[in-house]
Amino acid sequence: MTRPTPIDVTVDGNVSNGNNFVNAQFGQVGGKVFADVDRDGRLTGHEPGLAGATVYVDLNRNGRLDRGEPRMRTGADGLYAFAGLAPGVYHVRVAPQAGQKITIPGGELHRIRIGASSAPQLDRHFGTVAAADITFHVPAQSRVLRLVRSGDRLEILDRFRGVIASYALPEVHSLTLLGGANLRTRLVVDLARGGSFDLPGGITFRAGTGQQDALRLVLGNGFDRVHISGNQARLNDQLAVRWSGVEVLAVESREGNDLLSIQGTPLAQGTVVLQGGLGDDVYRLATRSTSVRIQDDGGIDTLDLAAALSGVQVDLTSSRFQTLDAVGNRLRLDGTIENVLGSRFADYLFGGPGRNILIGGAGADVLLGRGGEDILIGGTVSWDDNGLSFQALAAEWHSSRAYAERVQNLIDGTGSPDRLNGDMFLDRSVLADDGEADWLFGGVGRDWFVPFSGDRIGDRETGERAGG
Repeated sequence: MTRPTPIDVTVDGNVSNGNNFVNAQFGQVGGKVFADVDRDGRLTGHEPGLAGATVYVDLNRNGRLDRGEPRMRTGADGLYAFAGLAPGVYHVRVAPQAGQKITIPGGELHRIRIGASSAPQLDRHFGTVAAADITFHVPAQSRVLRLVRSGDRLEILDRFRGVIASYALPEVHSLTLLGGANLRTRLVVDLARGGSFDLPGGITFRAGTGQQDALRLVLGNGFDRVHISGNQARLNDQLAVRWSGVEVLAVESREGNDLLSIQGTPLAQGTVVLQGGLGDDVYRLATRSTSVRIQDDGGIDTLDLAAALSGVQVDLTSSRFQTLDAVGNRLRLDGTIENVLGSRFADYLFGGPGRNILIGGAGADVLLGRGGEDILIGGTVSWDDNGLSFQALAAEWHSSRAYAERVQNLIDGTGSPDRLNGDMFLDRSVLADDGEADWLFGGVGRDWFVPFSGDRIGDRETGERAGG
């Protein structure tokens, strides 16, 4: 075997020399970026390495190369290596290259688990092929189109005529669909029917003018993450979907516990529809001048407004569009939302007839639980970014256990051995005083108040807990 030259790894301009691909070091990951000439997704002896490819460790798992993340450029042999990684799970990716598509690994990343005594993992290769940027003109007679995966092909289906276009997935870098003037077009990007897929250059839907056009994103049955920023959605940290001229944008998830996030102004006019499905879903909104309709009848769901641009007013009993804030947002709730996280401004949060968790956050807030056994928190909380910790806490509070057991489980875990909140507790490690005077009203039901300095409880009754 020919011994490759030492590899330089760069982090924010600092070069660390001597990370030789062959040297056996614990916590070492490496491989080869190569031209997958025969497109079979395997590295064979005749396939050359690619120079100049940027390989990086995606520490925050957002699918992008960010400042502070370890990265390196491959040399003439296409080899890369990272050494000295601490125990943990890492995502290793190669940065997108114009006109190229990844054939291996699936999902375009390697998920690497490093143990305290792990041997070097030097077979984490990346195969690439030349890929095309495809433009598809929507036929005048087509009204409803569905984009699906069928094996190793990407198909465009017409609702009445079946398959009207088909492409080999490894050969597609990006796909742009162009609608016509005065034609109403509805496009469905379906990741459930034939499985998920990714295009390095993403999907762009440019709808025509003069009619109400719609884009629907259909997810699978697992834990899905959708982040919408302006006129782009990122699905599961991979597939990017962009649009223009669309009046209805819908995201449909299925059975998993999903995170659906929106920031900015996705549509110039029209409504964004979020359908959460049967899981315990988190809806995270930080929008401006946007109408959002949430349809969710299953699971224990959370409306997260912590990043809202102004104070919010939410009534969980209203099924009409309600003015959400002072920056032009409207919200309609179809179904049941159980929990609300307020903004950093002054909020009014009103619960529903069942159990709720209402968290005011920073700002002078007014919380009203109404019916059911509610938790009302006047201060701020700290959770993980994907909402899993809060979902665990909410699952325990909404369980069938008695009030006293649930309270104790959430305080220190001593209420019952089969608690649903795991190691997530509602204690001072996650709670903080926001320094504002909040009003907490429980309403009907046995409630749990978590006030801080200056907060006032409006209607505490015998048997109701006050304090974390």
